[in-house]
Amino acid sequence: MKKIFDFTGVETFQRAPEGVHSAKVTKIDEVTFQGGNFGFKITFEITAGAGKGARVIENYPFVDTAMWKLKAFFEACGIRANGRISVDIDKLIGKAVEITVNHEEYNGQLRARIQEVNKLTPKAATEEADDDEDLEEEEDFDEEECGCHGHDHGHCDCDDDDCHCHGHHHHE
Repeated sequence: MKKIFDFTGVETFQRAPEGVHSAKVTKIDEVTFQGGNFGFKITFEITAGAGKGARVIENYPFVDTAMWKLKAFFEACGIRANGRISVDIDKLIGKAVEITVNHEEYNGQLRARIQEVNKLTPKAATEEADDDEDLEEEEDFDEEECGCHGHDHGHCDCDDDDCHCHGHHHHE
């Protein structure tokens, strides 16, 4: 028996690793939870490191005992959450934040949960750039071994066949 399946748009599941990660907000849905409370279901995507591309979904119910969590999310996105505020939720999509992920067991399965959401720190943003697989690191290089005879590496014009500057990109 032959069956046809259409997996267009179906993503492969990847559990986010535990730890602190740079992430971005990819989706915010307004939902009604099982208990009848309204709130947001927010999807974060890890943007760097071992968990790059993994998504974590966190619930933010609009109940007094959980408003601290929504306040922390807004503040991580750069919104001052004091008193009554009006927020254009669509403008939060794509916001870069830092999330702390832990794993917990739920109905017999391990799942990733967001323990904390913070502003993206400059250190995390730098580590994100360092972790980017598309970036190539330049080799360290010793002028003594180079053979360029003290010429500026970016402008070496020596005729030494052993010179490592030829055809090699260096800092000027």
